[in-house]
Amino acid sequence: MRHPPAMERPIRILLLTLLMPCLSYSSAQQFPVDSAEWSIAFTAFNLPPNGGYTTTTVHYGIRGDTLIDGMTWSKLYEDTAVADMSFVEGNAMLIGAIREDANGQVRLHQDGSIYLLFDFSLTVGDQFTPLGPYGYVSAVDTVFVGGAWRRHFAIDPGFALWPLEYMEGIGYVHGQGVMDGWRYWNIGIHLEFELLCMEHYGVRIYGTGPCHVEESTVPTQVATNTGPVVSLFPSPFTDSFTIRTDQPLEEATLVLSDAAGRTVLRQPFRGTQLRVDGPELAPGLYVVSILDRGTLIQRANLIAQ
Repeated sequence: MRHPPAMERPIRILLLTLLMPCLSYSSAQQFPVDSAEWSIAFTAFNLPPNGGYTTTTVHYGIRGDTLIDGMTWSKLYEDTAVADMSFVEGNAMLIGAIREDANGQVRLHQDGSIYLLFDFSLTVGDQFTPLGPYGYVSAVDTVFVGGAWRRHFAIDPGFALWPLEYMEGIGYVHGQGVMDGWRYWNIGIHLEFELLCMEHYGVRIYGTGPCHVEESTVPTQVATNTGPVVSLFPSPFTDSFTIRTDQPLEEATLVLSDAAGRTVLRQPFRGTQLRVDGPELAPGLYVVSILDRGTLIQRANLIAQ
């Protein structure tokens, strides 16, 4: 089962921006372009007066390299799931290739054209034109997902659509379809998407939905991240910063240290959110550590300005 031809190219271009790692960006989590799989649920809503919606699960995978104009690109495959929810390279269609340059710009090579997917050097307020002429980065924070700290971005399309969110080494996690967005609205279709699962080298790093099953239909046992997902924002900060977790903490402690390892702040952390107001800190780099009953569970950098 394939997407209708009128929707196929915009869908691919839009959500292949899932592949927006920055391998050369010094603080980014690397995307293993020789072995990655993920699943996305696309929901297409028919606008009034027709109404109704359809949801399709699509699987993507990266397998092998190819040379284009003397440069190495990673081959990208797509497989639309029907019942088995599986990604099998032999059944998938080669739909393009991706590559990241030394400046952290990720591009998709498809149908003879090259599309800029994203630039991980952007910061809050920077324009984000791959999603349309009015898009911009509206927020950046840091989250702990899949066993690593990752920069977490919110993108405002610049008009009446929900913001999109993506993470380093994972890409978009949910949002609305805005690439070729005017075309979607004109033909009466409104597209939303949700990342169900992503695996690096066979290890699940995001989501609880299906990534794939073995051909024998026995579910693959994959490692999961059982620790809390932690957000730290804003960074840089001036008067205050906030730490938020997706799991309640009962006996945790926040420890703030300077670059030399000296403790400058220690504060109990209970519940799912802690706001730290007015620490008198000299501008510079600091380290935030979260200890649970004396055991380190999360650590991240914080910049004071």
